[in-house]
Amino acid sequence: MKGLFDLSGKVALVSGGSSGLGADAALAYAKAGADVAVLARRINKLEETKQRIQSETGRKVIAVECDVTSEDSIKSAVQAVLNQFGKIDILLNDAGVAVHGSVETM
Repeated sequence: MKGLFDLSGKVALVSGGSSGLGADAALAYAKAGADVAVLARRINKLEETKQRIQSETGRKVIAVECDVTSEDSIKSAVQAVLNQFGKIDILLNDAGVAVHGSVETM
């Protein structure tokens, strides 16, 4: 896959990266040569995803706890990624937020 879609030297940040499409996208970025930061609320799930990506690809991966409903949490997470990698080339926002109520009150 790397020959078709080479991301060597790139850094990908994936929110909602602990499972599902986010985790799969993070793995695909790493397989294509990118270093990856996975973000989500559940750090234990993130650590599992991080280990999986590292073992399958050998790429640098960090797991950062982040609640995308909190601006402070987002700023802190982005700073952690910048501190580790120095840049962010790719951003995939896959974190889901559920809002309940009628359309009129949202």
